[in-house]
Amino acid sequence: AVLQPNFRGSTGYGVRWERAGWGQWGGLMQTDVEDGVAALARQRIVDVGRVCIVGASYGGYAALAGATLTPSVYRCAASIAGVSDLNAMLLQEAAETRGDSMTSDYWRLSIGDRREDSEHLRSVSPVNLATQAQAPILLIHGTDDTVVPIDQSQRMLRALQAAGKDVRFVELRGDDHWLSDAPTRIQMLRELETFLAQHLGAPAPAQ
Repeated sequence: AVLQPNFRGSTGYGVRWERAGWGQWGGLMQTDVEDGVAALARQRIVDVGRVCIVGASYGGYAALAGATLTPSVYRCAASIAGVSDLNAMLLQEAAETRGDSMTSDYWRLSIGDRREDSEHLRSVSPVNLATQAQAPILLIHGTDDTVVPIDQSQRMLRALQAAGKDVRFVELRGDDHWLSDAPTRIQMLRELETFLAQHLGAPAPAQ
């Protein structure tokens, strides 16, 4: 079973729905996903002990946040080109764009203000919560990603390794944020398929 939720902050349901996710990275945008998992479990569509969270870009952040903010919910997590350090992401965006640009405004509204919200952003940045992870984590990132730099996955890798966690990092050489190159996109899918089969193939351990 696959759940692909349109959590608050996602597009396609109007401006109010999209704006409801502003400043809610690690907050309502995350709990919407968890509520979806809980709903499927109540309907017995999924085994609550065999749920993996997978995502790319913001979804990659959501996967890492799920693995660290609510580690008991997920049996494994896979982040593709995901953000792990919100403050570092905002700092990079500020360095690359003018402070009054539309891009800067978008990131500030979406994630938060790197000065005013710095402590909160630290508290919901997976890179700072690596010790809380319980599930195996797969990190996949293209070396030529200009939207979310590969450094975001590298930071998470170092944090998880330092915490002694189960992590695998796959570097996709020469590809971008969207995995536009067919061979590396296929490589990503094969890595993901292997990871899911390894961790979801067996029944959940007895509680």
